[in-house]
Amino acid sequence: MDADCTTERLPRAFVATVWFFELLQLCFLIMTAASIDNETQILLSLKQSLIDPMNNLRNWRVEESSPCNWTGVTCGNDSLSVVKLDLSSMNFSGSLSLHVARLTNLNYISFAQNSLSGEIPSNIFNITGLLTIDLSDNYFTGEIPGGFANLKELQILDFSNNNLSGGIPADISNQSALLKFNLGGNNYLGGNIPSQLCTLPKLVNLTLSASTLVGHIPECLGNLSQLQWLYLGWNLLTGPIPASLGNLQNMFWLDIQSNILEGAIPQELGKLTNLTNLYLSSNKLSGKIPAELGKLFRLIELDFGLNELTGRISDELGGLINLRMFRAYGNSLTGSFPLWLANHPNVNHISLFQNAMSGIIPETLGRYAPLSLLDLSTNGFSGAIPRQLCHGGALSKLILFSNRLTGMLPESLGMCQSLTRLRLEMNSLSGTIPQALFALPSLNYATLSQNRFNGTLNFETVKASALIVLHLWDNLVSGTLKPALRSLQSLQIFSVSNNLLYGVIPQELGKLSHLFSLDLSRNAFSDRIPPGLSIYTQLINLNLSSNLLSGSIPSGLGVMVSLKTLDLSKNLLQGSIPTQLASSSTLESIDLSYNNLSGPVPQSGIFLHLNVSFLRGNPSLCGKGLKVCIASDDGSWGNTSKHSDKLATPWAAAGSAIFATLFLIVCCSYCYHKKYIGKIRHEQHCEDSWDSISFQQKVHLDSENIQSFLDENDVIGKGISGTVYRCALKDGVRVAVKRIRKNEREQIADRGFIAEMEILGTLRHRNIVQLLGCCFSEKESLLVIHA
Repeated sequence: MDADCTTERLPRAFVATVWFFELLQLCFLIMTAASIDNETQILLSLKQSLIDPMNNLRNWRVEESSPCNWTGVTCGNDSLSVVKLDLSSMNFSGSLSLHVARLTNLNYISFAQNSLSGEIPSNIFNITGLLTIDLSDNYFTGEIPGGFANLKELQILDFSNNNLSGGIPADISNQSALLKFNLGGNNYLGGNIPSQLCTLPKLVNLTLSASTLVGHIPECLGNLSQLQWLYLGWNLLTGPIPASLGNLQNMFWLDIQSNILEGAIPQELGKLTNLTNLYLSSNKLSGKIPAELGKLFRLIELDFGLNELTGRISDELGGLINLRMFRAYGNSLTGSFPLWLANHPNVNHISLFQNAMSGIIPETLGRYAPLSLLDLSTNGFSGAIPRQLCHGGALSKLILFSNRLTGMLPESLGMCQSLTRLRLEMNSLSGTIPQALFALPSLNYATLSQNRFNGTLNFETVKASALIVLHLWDNLVSGTLKPALRSLQSLQIFSVSNNLLYGVIPQELGKLSHLFSLDLSRNAFSDRIPPGLSIYTQLINLNLSSNLLSGSIPSGLGVMVSLKTLDLSKNLLQGSIPTQLASSSTLESIDLSYNNLSGPVPQSGIFLHLNVSFLRGNPSLCGKGLKVCIASDDGSWGNTSKHSDKLATPWAAAGSAIFATLFLIVCCSYCYHKKYIGKIRHEQHCEDSWDSISFQQKVHLDSENIQSFLDENDVIGKGISGTVYRCALKDGVRVAVKRIRKNEREQIADRGFIAEMEILGTLRHRNIVQLLGCCFSEKESLLVIHA
């Protein structure tokens, strides 16, 4: 009986159990469907706030069976909920919806590299399981929302390159799992660096660069023992570099450039033996470069530029055996070029310009490492240019201007196929210029001006030059300009001013269709101005002054669509001024002085306001400010005619009597006052006389007016060569004035300064600062620059 009852009950129990699990599974499926359906609606709401021009979210539709298959969506292993949302680099704009915080199971969210704007949703930190949140490279504004305390497991937070403002939230201190914290590139993010950041024990990457942070670098950052990357550059940080940073033994990259840090470079940084990149440039650091930094044997890039460092470059830095880039420009370093640097097997980038270094450049430089950039400009280096600078075949930029270099250019430079930029101006180099230099396939900028180069220019070997800028002014180059100039088809700026060139100006110059600045002044070019100059070129500045050019002014110069400055002064030009020049809508400055021009000056266009000084030296010109124009019977112009000759005799006699009387009065006055005027002048120590040059006729310079602004209240900048002041001319034009004081040697006739001013004064280009004019006396010069 009992056995039978048991047999009957077993199937019933089994069936009940099966029913129970089936019911449980059904409930689970219902809950799963409800969860998926709920997250589907959340994602669709999120989609509505996004502008999707590429239609990347085309499969985000209700008809789809599950959002787990949608673009950028990843569900968990059980497919119960969305755990990852990666919508980076999809060209979205619009805003980030508050609905994103309803995806409570997310551990990863990224909208990086889009164009989203508006504020970061304040509830985003309510997603407590987040491990990564990346909203970098967008246009988010407003302050960083609070709520960091909710994110106990957060490992990566990246809000870099947005427009966030306010400060760094202090509640970041609770993020014990945080590995990367990046707020860099938020220009409006300010305040101090909170010391709470020092309590993040696992932090590997701390990036706060390119913002407006102020105050000191916290000393306690030296406690972040796991830190490998520290980016604090491009802020407004002050004070010293904490010596405690030397405790960060795992550091690979230290960037604190472009701040206002001061004091000495801590020698403790020499303990960072894993460091590969060290950037300290653009601060106010002083003292010597610590020899202890020579222990950083893994260092690849080292930048001390634009500080106030002094002393010699230590030989101990020769321990930087893996170094490739060495920058120490814009300091006050002294001594000779370091031999360890010249013989280094890896360094390919050397920038030491604007220092006070001297001695010869070692002949071995370039022999052991393939140099790509060498900039030693504005120092006191002497001797010859080393012959092996391009030995490795990689030299791209060679910049040695403003030194005391002598000798000839190495022939090897003419074979340096990699060379793109060459600046050797303001030295004492001599000899002929290697003609192969102009045929280099990559050379686009060459400045050899203010040297002693001689010989002739031969462009016959040039086939397809890449030259854009060629400055050869202020040398001793002679001969003619060969017609082969037509090969320089890329040329935009060409200056051979103040040389010994002669002959005709080649017609082929007019075929250089990209040329916008041409300066052939202060040579001995003769014959006519070639009409072809006005046909093809897009000239903005044309200077042919101080030559022996004759004939008439080509009327085509007046119809050039870009011409702004024209200087034909000090030649032998004849005939009348073409009316086309007066009709030019672009011309801003013109100088026709000291020629043999005749006839009436046009009374329209630029000539309405032209200062008469830009017409002086043409005795047969007439018009406003000059003698009265009277036509003669033969069609010529002057101030006399047959009719006027008849009237001239009585007026001449009267004039002679008046002149004699005035002469006696002046002589008496001179004798009477000479003694007293001389005494007064001697006692008052009269100021130096001033001369002014205006490069734009619309601007009138008054040295007394300009000098009235030169006090400390108007200083807007100071540099090695002078101080810059803000100023307003009498006619209301606002300008900047750079004051350059001359030493005793410079007070001797300085043709280099005058030449440079004339060149700069003629240039009118969107990428070139506009020099309006200059005032100069025996002891100082004032450069007037467009503000």
